[in-house]
Amino acid sequence: MAKKFCTVEDVKLYANSAPSFHDPDDSPQLTRFIEAATSKIISYTRRNWELDFHVDYFDLPFVNWRAQPEHRFPKYWLKSKPLRMSPTPLKVEYTLGPYYGDARLNYNDFRLLDRKYYRVHEEESSITLLLPHIPQIPEALKVSYVAGFEADPSDPNLLLVDPVLKEACAMQAAFMYTRTVNETLGLKKHEDKAGTKEYNMLASGFIQEVQHMLMPYVKPLTGG
Repeated sequence: MAKKFCTVEDVKLYANSAPSFHDPDDSPQLTRFIEAATSKIISYTRRNWELDFHVDYFDLPFVNWRAQPEHRFPKYWLKSKPLRMSPTPLKVEYTLGPYYGDARLNYNDFRLLDRKYYRVHEEESSITLLLPHIPQIPEALKVSYVAGFEADPSDPNLLLVDPVLKEACAMQAAFMYTRTVNETLGLKKHEDKAGTKEYNMLASGFIQEVQHMLMPYVKPLTGG
């Protein structure tokens, strides 16, 4: 798994108002916080970001043909992003063996689905099925594809992600570094009739700007 979405230089670029970031002795600590920020982003977005060949399995849902047209065709969100359609194109396969009660198939008799029966949304890394009838079968849809960002040739642990992910990683790493190393955890105060209570602010939480930046990258929980 990739350990970094950004470099120490990126953190210094996006957090240049903090003099301590420019101390060479802080680079090893900054690297650890970059790795921690990257891990949080991967977990938060629920996606694989490394360039690789992936296979996702989805349930075939029951389709209600009395529903509105926009709800008749199920959408499936792939676990990896961004899609690479060339030189290896995305492939969709299906099996109806379990639906017909043929135990001998054991989900291995997958057949290629004709391209006219699904639509690929490259930008959001998803597909929409356009089948005229879909029986409800668990894990009967198989999607094979290539997706992800390449690693830096000079540093295999660094992914060459897009500018938004890079900036989000740098901002989050700078936040975690400042809160932990400089011991500025901060306190949140709550006052009521019982008096004043103070709560520590966690150093590992996402800052609001990073959450907003990552929203388009998060894999939805519905649709596969």
